Amino acid sequence: MGTTLFNPHVVCLAIGMMIGGGRVLSAGPATAPAGPAVQPVATTQAGAATKPADAGPKAGAVERHKNADARWVQVQRQQRERTRDHWPSVAPAATLKPGALVSLKMSGDRLEAKVSELNAVSAVRINVEGSTAVWTLMRSRGGLAGPLGPGGVRPSPLVLINRFDLNAKDDEPWAFHLNANEQRISISSQSIYEIASLIQAGAGVTLTVNEFTQFGQPAANLLTARAASLPQLRAEHPAEFRQYVLPLLGKFSDASFLTPGPGDVYSVFTEIPADAKTSEQLEMLLPDLDADNPADRDAASSRLAKLGAPGVLAALRLDPSGLSEEQKIRLRNFVAAHSRRNLPNPLAARKDAGFLADCLEFDDQAVRAAARADIEKRLGHAVDFDTALGGDPAARAADEIRKELLPPAPPPATGPASQPAPQA
Repeated sequence: MGTTLFNPHVVCLAIGMMIGGGRVLSAGPATAPAGPAVQPVATTQAGAATKPADAGPKAGAVERHKNADARWVQVQRQQRERTRDHWPSVAPAATLKPGALVSLKMSGDRLEAKVSELNAVSAVRINVEGSTAVWTLMRSRGGLAGPLGPGGVRPSPLVLINRFDLNAKDDEPWAFHLNANEQRISISSQSIYEIASLIQAGAGVTLTVNEFTQFGQPAANLLTARAASLPQLRAEHPAEFRQYVLPLLGKFSDASFLTPGPGDVYSVFTEIPADAKTSEQLEMLLPDLDADNPADRDAASSRLAKLGAPGVLAALRLDPSGLSEEQKIRLRNFVAAHSRRNLPNPLAARKDAGFLADCLEFDDQAVRAAARADIEKRLGHAVDFDTALGGDPAARAADEIRKELLPPAPPPATGPASQPAPQA
């Protein structure tokens, strides 16, 4: 069932597509000129991707867009213009800090979305501090209409968040949509010509890129990639992950959530020592963390926060035996604020291939060196990774190692078709 967001005079586009069996959760308004129907994408095995054999998804795009049907381009521009005419003039229902409207994180190998509890049964505009984009939020009360999900469970209430970058060029995404409930997460982007969609549902994730250039014609599928999890998708399709998935995630959350935080890595790699100067600064803060005056304790916590990642390392290496409960709680909160993974047993993470690969992209060279050493133990041979690398070069080198650490899942075994049981 589609959900159309509109007021009596101006219609707002809210694509928020979930491409799965061709299902569209939120589509353009019925009053808009009809566009091409999105066709169900071809099914592939986990780890497989379908795309032109000798070209990437963007190959030839400039020429195709140049020759796009004028009517299609006009309709899409009108959609964008209606959004530009309407939403910027709507008074915000709330002003939220970055990350308070929506933030993404990894829980194990699953993507999770944390969304504001703001109740909005129809679309409302949200102002996000520091963002020039236009944001909207809508929360359905009773979940999705339609058949029951797995196990006969009715899907949980759905949250729809739209982000509109209204100054984008025609070939740049201008509308971004996040739909989430307890069963699935869908994140998509829309330009005049293209829709990219990332869906996590059930036991896997699917990345789909469809291109539209002709009015009334089905979309051309540029890319379909499936994997058992988001880390597996990244390992098997690194170029596509960087081209499509990272920008999608980055429009709704700080994409640093994909890498472990200081609280994670320094809990795992216990052999990395704290900096002596930072440890001394932390020791000087300890009395104020246990001060009688609550304001003094809070001020000390604020100074502690300024120590950043080196302070997290120092806090984790501090002997807690002589600390008060107040000091322990504040230090734990400090470390937790710099953690991005749920690691009940940090030492077990040293055997987690995905975690080790992610650590190759961490800012601290000592962490990258420790991760490389564990990876080499796991693989039984040296790996080509320079721990002096940082930023994008380190990320691309880590992608190559992910391919070996996280090989594609084997296709399911096939056998002879089962025969119908003989009739009595």
